[in-house]
Amino acid sequence: DEEVDMGLEWLPLDDVVDGVRAGLYHNVALCAGAQALALALADGSTGELRPGDAPWPMRQRVLDVKNARGDGAVKLSAPVPQM
Repeated sequence: DEEVDMGLEWLPLDDVVDGVRAGLYHNVALCAGAQALALALADGSTGELRPGDAPWPMRQRVLDVKNARGDGAVKLSAPVPQM
């Protein structure tokens, strides 16, 4: 819900990487993902990238901690694989 007012825009990867390096973007997932993809494209290792829909076993623990702190975390609708 916190991002409901955000727009969606597709940008060329090179522009995003330049923006990350210039400090224009601060979202950690965007910064890490854009640079990982740029590096994988440069060295031909895109097949080794983790799929975007891969399980995230720590997600439930993160949500539990946020719930305990009262951060208003949402509940998962599907079970999360245990580590």
